[in-house]
Amino acid sequence: MAKILELTGISNHGKNRIREHGELWRVCEIKITNAFNLDKILVSSERTGNMRWIHPSIDENFKVKDH
Repeated sequence: MAKILELTGISNHGKNRIREHGELWRVCEIKITNAFNLDKILVSSERTGNMRWIHPSIDENFKVKDH
């Protein structure tokens, strides 16, 4: 079973994405980069299927929490 995350918009851009695609997003892929030990997560909207990369700890557009 894939992990589900709840995203909350921080910036206007993030708030618009949440309005368009919903708060619940399914984790599709996780990438860990060596530069600054930052991780990226590819998520897919449960409502629309839209996909995007997020940085769970430092994303400027979204606050991320486990659902």
